[in-house]
Formats: sequence, structure tokens, C-alpha cells
Amino acid sequence: MVEYMDSMKEKRTGVTAYNQGLDANTLNKTATGVQQIMNASQQRIELVARTFAETGVKELFKLVHHLVRTTLTKPDIIRLRNKWVEVDPREWKARKDLSISVGLGAGNKDQQLMHLNTILQAQKEAIQIGITSPEKIYNALAKLTQNAGFKNPDEFWINPANTPEQEGQKAPTEAEIMVQGQLEIERQKAQAQMMQEQERSKNDIIIEREKIIAQAELEKFKAKLKAETDLAIAQIKAQAGVMYGG
Repeated sequence: MVEYMDSMKEKRTGVTAYNQGLDANTLNKTATGVQQIMNASQQRIELVARTFAETGVKELFKLVHHLVRTTLTKPDIIRLRNKWVEVDPREWKARKDLSISVGLGAGNKDQQLMHLNTILQAQKEAIQIGITSPEKIYNALAKLTQNAGFKNPDEFWINPANTPEQEGQKAPTEAEIMVQGQLEIERQKAQAQMMQEQERSKNDIIIEREKIIAQAELEKFKAKLKAETDLAIAQIKAQAGVMYGG
């Protein structure tokens, strides 16, 4: 009967002789078996905490939200997503659809670690086809770090949202995309027109040069023709003088 009562107590509380170090046979148990017992104990503790949070803490946070919304008389500066922002609770609505999430998972840390590693491996392939982003990968790494017991993931990873390059970037709107497309078309038109002007100028230079050469050849031909004509006239006059003079 005593053994039965001890067994029922262990099942209901999760506190066993193994995790208290009181069982003489603990060293004879395999590491996997002891780990399973510890995980079962931890899950029971988390179940108690989750039940308490679902039945009491959630209502408490709703009351805190209501008090903040109705009693604050000026804006306040709070840290949200690792950034300091100004908020004015007076502008908040009643938020009847407000949902409060209890930060306790259903699995133990080993299971969460396995799931996070699986997600991280999938993200490495997903980013190549554009269905995830560096920010999403950082979130997985942050969860992985917190699961390992480190509270500040920024000691190990750089949040892409906090880098100057990312802060200065934003997703272009449809109107901005249209404007950029129009500017690109105008740029191509201007470039084509400039090339046409350059080609036209080159042709004009060639034509002008040919005209100058042709004009020079013409002047040379005229001068030669005039010289030959003058010489012929002089010869004719000389011959006529000899004939009539004699």
C-alpha cells in the first residue's frame, strides 16, 4: 500500500526519487531513461504554470491593459521589438479582440530544439527561392539561443532590422515602381537620342570635310583652266601679230 501511494504521488506531482537523487538504483538507470523522467517532471511543472497562466495571469494582463488605456494622461516611450518608440495609450481602442499568449510551449526543450533546427534548415533552402528573409532566419536563431538558456540573442547574432542598411531600406510601393520604370524608359530614350545626335554630328563633319575637299579641287581646276586659257589666248595673239605684222 505504501509503495502504491508513493507511485500515485510521483505520477500526480512529477516529483520522483530519481530527480531528487534519493533512489539507490538511479546510477543503474540509462541516461535516456533518466532524461525521460526529468522531461516528464518538467512537463508537469509547465502544465501547472500554463494552467495558472491561462486561468489567472491572462485576466490580470487584460486588467493592466485597461488601466494603462484609461489612466495614462500623456504619451510614453517604451521598448518595442528592440526599438524605443513613443506610444499614446489614450488612442488605443477597447480591443475586445485582444489576445494574450502564454509563453509556454507544449514540448520540452529538447523537442523545441529539434523543431527549431528543422525550421532553420528549411529556411536555408527557402531563402534561395524568396519565401523567407534574413529577419525570419534571425528570429529562428534567437529562439534557438534562448532555448539554450541565453537571454540576449544579440550577443551571438546581428539583427538585420537594426543594421543601417536595412533601416534605410523599405519595400517600394506600386507607384514608386511605376515611377522608376518610367524614369528608366526616359533614360533609355535620352541615351538613344544622344547616340543619334553623336552619329548625326559625325556625319555632318564627314560631309563638311568632303565639301571642303571638293571646293578645293574645284578651285584648283578653275585656276588650271584659267591658266591654260590665258596661255592659249596669248599664243593666238602672238601668232596673229606675226602674221599681220609681216
